Amino acid sequence: MKLKIYSSGLLLCLLTTAMVYLPFTKSTLHREPRFPADRYFREGMTAFSAGLLSQSEKAFKLSLKYQPHYAPSHYYLAEIYTLQGLREAAKAELIQVMKLDPECAFACYKLGQIFRKEGEYEKAVFFFKKTIALSPGYREAYWDLAQLYLEQGDFVNAERIYQKLKDSESRD
Repeated sequence: MKLKIYSSGLLLCLLTTAMVYLPFTKSTLHREPRFPADRYFREGMTAFSAGLLSQSEKAFKLSLKYQPHYAPSHYYLAEIYTLQGLREAAKAELIQVMKLDPECAFACYKLGQIFRKEGEYEKAVFFFKKTIALSPGYREAYWDLAQLYLEQGDFVNAERIYQKLKDSESRD
């Protein structure tokens, strides 16, 4: 079952992604974890939401030991590495997410942000555009893409993207 996400809510992404990757159905999503990967992922989320980064990192890594192809664990490791300023490690995890789930707009957006911070503007533009293609309602991607064009002096494209953002807001 493959679901597309058109919301920027991280919790929605997590729950939707969990339904896609974990070997259980939607109706059993709230069950007690039976698998070690499940348990460690939940421990990682609890620690992450409490700001305990080293604890959550350890739990996500343990979850990947049991289920190496679980994209949400890779995604949250990337979030932790980003918060710690470890951009290369974050990029590696996000690229792994993209390999496992090529339609994950959150990973694309995060890669765009990292490449923008590193001054790799062509790559940042690519990932922001891909985010928008995957999730047309992802307003932050429009905003960051327009800002990036402004920083580069490309006022025509910046105005075009701002207009798209403005048009999408007026429809809501």
